[in-house]
Amino acid sequence: MEVGIDVNNPVYGVWKDSYTHRRGAYDYNQQWRMFWDAPIDHSKESVFRKFEDVDSGDYNLIKKRIENTDLWPF
Repeated sequence: MEVGIDVNNPVYGVWKDSYTHRRGAYDYNQQWRMFWDAPIDHSKESVFRKFEDVDSGDYNLIKKRIENTDLWPF
C-alpha cells in the first residue's frame, strides 16, 4: 500500500545501535503489521500518527527535521 511516503528517503531514517535495534525490532514490526492489516484509512496522516504512537522519540526527531517542509503532512 502506498501513501506517498518514500521510506528510502534518508530524512526519515534514524540510526540505532545494533543492540537497541535487535531488542525492539520484533515488537516494532508487530505494531506496524497490525496497523497495515487493520481495515482503516491508511493516509499519510494516519501513518505519521501511528509512528508517533509506536516510537515518539524517533517521531519527534524526524518531525523537527521535516515539519517546515512539504514532507510534513499536517
